[in-house]
Amino acid sequence: VDNFGHYAIEALFSHCDDHQRLILVANLSNHMPQVACHKQGSFSIQAMMDTLSTAEQIKYLVDALNRDIKKIILNHSGHYVILRFLQRYDYPYSKFIHKALMQHTLDLATDHYGLRVMKASVDAGPIQEMSAVFASIVKHANTLVENQYGNYIIQHLLDLGPKEVTDTIKEKMHGKFVRYSKQKFSSNVVEKCLRHSTNELKQGIHSKDWTTIIVRELLTKAGDLISDKYGNYCLQTALQAATDHPNLLQEFEKSTKPHLDTLRENVKAKWVKLLESAIEKQKKRNAM
Repeated sequence: VDNFGHYAIEALFSHCDDHQRLILVANLSNHMPQVACHKQGSFSIQAMMDTLSTAEQIKYLVDALNRDIKKIILNHSGHYVILRFLQRYDYPYSKFIHKALMQHTLDLATDHYGLRVMKASVDAGPIQEMSAVFASIVKHANTLVENQYGNYIIQHLLDLGPKEVTDTIKEKMHGKFVRYSKQKFSSNVVEKCLRHSTNELKQGIHSKDWTTIIVRELLTKAGDLISDKYGNYCLQTALQAATDHPNLLQEFEKSTKPHLDTLRENVKAKWVKLLESAIEKQKKRNAM
């Protein structure tokens, strides 16, 4: 952790043999959480990782990091060590990180550094080994969608997760889409759900018509949402989804038109234009 000493340690690791590296890692083991969370120490450990390649060396490294994995992930310097680990070593070496994500899901998903590690873990996968991690994230979906960091991991799962995961997220949000549309962070997730459902519909992989379910739920409170600073964006995305849907657009128009007169002139004009172009777009498509 010394300003200059860490260069010596990095040089030592790159010049010694496998057995000597093992001894160095073992000596470092007790101090791993403190060293990983230190600016220079973090650089040293990342450099050291590039030299460790035998199963025994990696096991020592894993055991050392696992002494206080949560502390390391939640730390500015420490989380870079875990990101490097995920880049450098594949599953099953990364199993201990998955375990930490499951044990401390809420603490990690609602933290800036924790979120970065969580997203990197999901990206590193492999997807078929992630079902327990996905389940522990989705279990907290209703809390996470309203959180400034947590909403991003839910959006990430909507992008990458298997169908049962994305369906479960929507099931959890079902009945609360209006409330979520009026909040800064969760409104982004509502829009993501609408786009995701539209894509499923286009690809013919939907088991449930989520587009209709979400759009209809939003239309029950169209008057509130159309003048809400976040809700109006969700309603615009719902309009796009309804335009791509064979029979939702008429419902959309019928539910929103009565509320247009409550809006400021410029906002009303915008909505009139949006509705007109949506109807025009659908007519063109049906004529093809």
